[in-house]
Amino acid sequence: MTFQLDQWIRPIYELKDQSDGLHPIAFRGTGFIFPGGLMVTCRHCVDPLPSEPNFLAGVIEIGPGQYVAEKMHDLCFEEKGIDMAAAKVATSDSGLILGIRSPGIGQDVGTFGYAGTYGRLPAGKIFGELSFDQQSRWLEGYVTRAFNYELPSGEVRPSWEIDMPTPGGLSGSPLIQLRGPVPAGRGVVIGMCYGRYLALGEPDMSGIPMPGYVFGLAHYYQSLADARFNILEQQTLGEFLTERDAVLDMTNY
Repeated sequence: MTFQLDQWIRPIYELKDQSDGLHPIAFRGTGFIFPGGLMVTCRHCVDPLPSEPNFLAGVIEIGPGQYVAEKMHDLCFEEKGIDMAAAKVATSDSGLILGIRSPGIGQDVGTFGYAGTYGRLPAGKIFGELSFDQQSRWLEGYVTRAFNYELPSGEVRPSWEIDMPTPGGLSGSPLIQLRGPVPAGRGVVIGMCYGRYLALGEPDMSGIPMPGYVFGLAHYYQSLADARFNILEQQTLGEFLTERDAVLDMTNY
């Protein structure tokens, strides 16, 4: 990996501003940054929005035990109801690149996110301020297929099915392609992790049910490119990023 993962991939916290500083209230998930100061994540990570004085922020670790909170401004949900959200952040000079490509079965992919970050109460307490042991993880796998995943609600989502662990807290992290062209110092995003599902095993010859298998799920690259957020002023995400030289057509690779 040729770029610093935590430079543009952040844990999202709900924070409260008090007289003695910022206090973490809840860990919400993972988000990542595109050029133009745009952070994207899953809607279910940030919905419901916190009530004032609480707010959402991407947190940056600047040293051992030292953190800076970058507030998420003008947070909004994808206009067609897809499980995506976007917000403005102060970081604007660079970011990840959106890769446009045809379905790549067997494509090696990876992700970096904050699975396993949970709040803990002080030892022996049932009330009190939570502390968070921030856990970042790099995970790798490969694309098994591109398909329309039907949720229990009946909603159909164009998705990548990936043979890769996707534990809780990873929602909103970028699915990054690991082969092919990679501009120096930047990662190419071909999807966004949003969940997992259990593919039930079929009975064997004797009729005994076989164990199921858990696959990861990621929003398809085209869903990202076509996403609309009101902070983009009538543009799709793909159009917004094209203007900033942050879209890479990988169809021929």
